[in-house]
Amino acid sequence: MNPIFFFRNITLIITILFLPNLTYAKTIYYVTQNGTGDGTSWVKAAGNIQTMIDKAASGDEVWVAKGTYYPTSETIERDARTRTFILKDGVKLYGGFAGDEIIISDRKIYDLNNDSRRDLWEFTNATILSGDIDGIKDVWTRKVNSDGKSWTWSVTGNENNCLRVITGREFTNNTSLNGFTIIGGNANTSNVNSGGGIYALTKLSISQCFVNSCFASEKGGGIYSIQKGLASPMITNTFVSNCFATNGGGMYSISAASSRVSDCSASNFGGGIFAEIGYFFKYNDVENCSASSGGGFFSTGAFSISICGIDNCTAKTSGGGIETNYAAPVLGDRGINNCLIRNCFAPAGGGIFVKANCPVRNCTITNCASLQSSGGGIVTSTSSVINCAICNCTAQFSSTIPLMFRSCAVINSGAVPTNNQKIISPDISLTFFRPTTFIGLANSDTQLLELISSHWYLKEGSSCINAGETYNISDLDSYYGSPRPRLGLFDIGAAEYNMIQVNIPVIENFNNISNFEESSFLYKSANINTGEYMKWFIRNGKAVFDWKVNLTSAYDESFFTVPVYGTSKLPQVTLKYDLYFEPYSGSITQVGTEKLTIEYSLDFITWNTIASYSNQNGVIPLKTYVHDITSWANIGPFYLRFRANGQNANRIEKWEIDNIIVDTDGKTEVKKIKEASFLCSIKNGNLLVSNLLEGSSVQIFDVSGKFLNSCKPTNNIIQFSLPAHGVYIVRSESETDVESKKVVW
Repeated sequence: MNPIFFFRNITLIITILFLPNLTYAKTIYYVTQNGTGDGTSWVKAAGNIQTMIDKAASGDEVWVAKGTYYPTSETIERDARTRTFILKDGVKLYGGFAGDEIIISDRKIYDLNNDSRRDLWEFTNATILSGDIDGIKDVWTRKVNSDGKSWTWSVTGNENNCLRVITGREFTNNTSLNGFTIIGGNANTSNVNSGGGIYALTKLSISQCFVNSCFASEKGGGIYSIQKGLASPMITNTFVSNCFATNGGGMYSISAASSRVSDCSASNFGGGIFAEIGYFFKYNDVENCSASSGGGFFSTGAFSISICGIDNCTAKTSGGGIETNYAAPVLGDRGINNCLIRNCFAPAGGGIFVKANCPVRNCTITNCASLQSSGGGIVTSTSSVINCAICNCTAQFSSTIPLMFRSCAVINSGAVPTNNQKIISPDISLTFFRPTTFIGLANSDTQLLELISSHWYLKEGSSCINAGETYNISDLDSYYGSPRPRLGLFDIGAAEYNMIQVNIPVIENFNNISNFEESSFLYKSANINTGEYMKWFIRNGKAVFDWKVNLTSAYDESFFTVPVYGTSKLPQVTLKYDLYFEPYSGSITQVGTEKLTIEYSLDFITWNTIASYSNQNGVIPLKTYVHDITSWANIGPFYLRFRANGQNANRIEKWEIDNIIVDTDGKTEVKKIKEASFLCSIKNGNLLVSNLLEGSSVQIFDVSGKFLNSCKPTNNIIQFSLPAHGVYIVRSESETDVESKKVVW
């Protein structure tokens, strides 16, 4: 999910190219379903995967074309169920090829499940590794428990399937499995009872794989991967579905990233994922999973689960979404961070059940339910809950949350406990962009559709903005992608409020907007988390503050910019604006001091003065003011604030601000804002952008400012696949102009 940047040292590369005997030329072996060759090319492709794996040396690759392949290597002679694909130390195995590709990136990915996104495991040309060697159809039946919500899988027809489809040993060199569909494993004997789909030990990287309909009588129905001492997750961009185990129905692992687990179950712990000694789980989605405890996720270790979505998961006893049970304190950034948990159920702890000292931070738990007197959202007695939003959750008798928690929002989820600090209960419709309108679990197709389409971004003016605590953890990304914190303090919930940033140069001449909401540079709310509109107005193409507003004798009203970024270390950055002040001309018996202060901030908390003006100077004639702001504008993103404050607004007639410009030389003139020249049209969720300027690059953002995609046009036309109905911002940048347009689907 995060961009990766490659830095090349040209001198070093040239040196290496001319050093003899220091480079290793890998060999690629090719396999097709009906191949009869020696595997040296697609034309001469072999037909047996295992033969090519055994032939390869460490560093070599095996490319496998589309089709269905069955294991041939027996770990016990004449026992067909022990057949498995045995991986080799340092050999990289790739699937998903049509059979004519030259490079790995030639493989094609398509939106196979029609969910408006192309996941990295959705290969157009599926390479299937199947353990269903007897040809008897496996029948998976969902059996609902007596509570009517939790469930488990019952399987028939897999009695003679292979015990494991893929077997990875303890390797010393990095070994890869990439681009395969793995189905039909059944690890159900006393000796082979874990990892029905994939059994992975040290240094096996599993990526872009789809694991489906695999069974294990003990651990990891889909994947068993205990690879300790690793700096990065060894399971990435992989989808596990319809799998079962006693523990870890989908996967039994210590880490995973950017993966998805769906419709998996466990008879004991961890319907989706079981983490015995959890290192880190990041950017994962777990949905429609069930277990006795920890329907979505279960851990007995000091783990970190962050930026994950847990949806529609259930448990028979506790922890519908997540359950943790670890004796020692969880320190640092370990714990449950920045997760969105929705529509989960358990008798205790519908959303989260924490039996140990595992902190829960910056999560949004919504529409979860329990049967006990507490914990529709969260149950814990020993752990801290910080900066969390608990919304529309229910319990049978009450939804109070009897635990120590701080800086949280509890909305439509019962009474707020007394042993808390800084707990708020704001109006849900004023807090989130698109919250659910019902309380508790989704009990109809209409409510389920509403749940799926809900967005828990923070609205402007939400009292959750800048209302959390700042704590020292290394994971500072929110669930929706914005870095934390944006405005000095953390926001409450899984979303960090995201103002669209602008790059130098920027101009606002107020000529083409009627209020601050329409500006792409200035922000409309004086106090970002109060919901109160500012007392500044747009009149006659200027920002105006005057005595006509209803103010007390001590007033303090501001408008400010969105974050402004310099594109590089700039030699000079200037701020320009036109200012006019007119004092009250009538007779006033009491004299007061009124000020206009121009300020900057690097964190939205501490504001520093650039310039200050006062009514004590009498009339301030209309004039352009220029300030050199280079010394701090190059440090990073900064904000500007125009702040009117004083003793009595009747002492002024008006302040006027016009033509605000931040540029690199102070010479920029105000340009009239014109309508974007490019054209947009939407059909069936596909956005077509045309009439682009030569050499343009195009970016698309959602309504909250979250970056979604970017690319270069072909023949001045670009097509994007929109992920869901909503409002989007299209930005075109060429050598001569930057243009933006709002589109609605």
